[in-house]
Amino acid sequence: MPTYPWYIKLLKHDNSIQQGDFVSECPVVIPPKNLSEIDQEDSIEISIETFDVIVISQSCDIEQNNLDVILVCSYYTFDHLCEKLNYNSISKKKGLFNDIKNGRRLSFHMLNKSEEIGINEHLIIDFRNIFGINTDTLRNQIITNTHPRIRLAPPYREHLSQAFAKFFMRVGLPMDIQNPF
Repeated sequence: MPTYPWYIKLLKHDNSIQQGDFVSECPVVIPPKNLSEIDQEDSIEISIETFDVIVISQSCDIEQNNLDVILVCSYYTFDHLCEKLNYNSISKKKGLFNDIKNGRRLSFHMLNKSEEIGINEHLIIDFRNIFGINTDTLRNQIITNTHPRIRLAPPYREHLSQAFAKFFMRVGLPMDIQNPF
């Protein structure tokens, strides 16, 4: 049975941006919580935090220079998610792993580990943390970043895109269907 690699290791001089690109330590501008209360004449303090992110915007839009802002989502290891959720028992971790892997937790998407490329743990894409990064800022981050360039390979890239679409288009109903059984 043929194997399909999950990731592509890019050459250092490849500065292209595509959906599924990993960008380590990407600077993200965090606006103040009271932004709506600030007058236009007031100066504001912003914070800049760094996140490990994956590009979510469509490659065709990026390549045609149609975007001033590129959408990215943060990612981290499965173990980090378990720590954040305070899931300490093996049974909770196993249940969470299976739920995410099988698409039952729409706010998360799981990517496989690949030790040969340096991804030693399963990665979790967090759709709850979507950021817009200026295209030039993202490109400069890619150029100056010292981490290896890694891109999610097809068909896993398309699977990520579909999972993001499912999360983004979900509808919360005010009343669910009652099970008569």
